[in-house]
Amino acid sequence: NEGVTVGFTDLVKHAAHNLKKNIPMYIKGYSGFGKTAAVEIAARTLAESEKKKMQFSVFYGSANEGSDFNGLQWIVDGKLQSFKPEKFNLEKDTVYVFFFDELNRCRKDVRNALLPLF
Repeated sequence: NEGVTVGFTDLVKHAAHNLKKNIPMYIKGYSGFGKTAAVEIAARTLAESEKKKMQFSVFYGSANEGSDFNGLQWIVDGKLQSFKPEKFNLEKDTVYVFFFDELNRCRKDVRNALLPLF
């Protein structure tokens, strides 16, 4: 499947569409383009339109090993959070977005460990 080249505004629109339909996305672009910001804006807009809270979590794939997935760690509002699948309860009044960043820079074992999450 070939990619589509879009600007920032279109990226926000595509991200909003995919988030609403719960479709995973792979976004590739130059560092500093605004990939994370575009998805966060789309998530915030979706949460506001559905009158829900939002939890936008960024996970940095380049900072872990495949064996780290017994409990994922990511940053939310500047604070380190942990994800234990057996203890993970989703609240119906919250839009959850897990943004996996730097997948192009992570090790193969990390990518393989992440695949089941998608």
